[in-house]
Amino acid sequence: MAALFLIGTTFTYWTFFYAAKSSLPINSGIIASIFTTSVLFTCLLFWIIYEESLSKTTLIGLLLILISVGLISQKDDGEFAYNHCPYSLYYALFCAVAVGWCSSCVGLTLKWAIATLEMPPLQLGFDS
Repeated sequence: MAALFLIGTTFTYWTFFYAAKSSLPINSGIIASIFTTSVLFTCLLFWIIYEESLSKTTLIGLLLILISVGLISQKDDGEFAYNHCPYSLYYALFCAVAVGWCSSCVGLTLKWAIATLEMPPLQLGFDS
């Protein structure tokens, strides 16, 4: 679990490094909003692996998250900000999604530790 945290932190660094290196100005809030993909990844992983149920409310919430991130990444004139951008910006976006994926894997690991090792969640907070 510590390795996943380290990988996620490294991807966070690279996200903002590549965003700053890009020749196009980009708001760091846009990059940070992409981190919310961890909610989507977590729901999908738990649905696939643990057969958790997804209610209509949850699905609507996930759809709203995706729409919101898409709207945030648009310019004021309604054109997407990433049509003709340097590769460093694509690297930043990839790293931001990787941060979301790592955060989801940490949640999956915690669920596994609670179920398999029969540890109380508070104990995992102390031991991690």
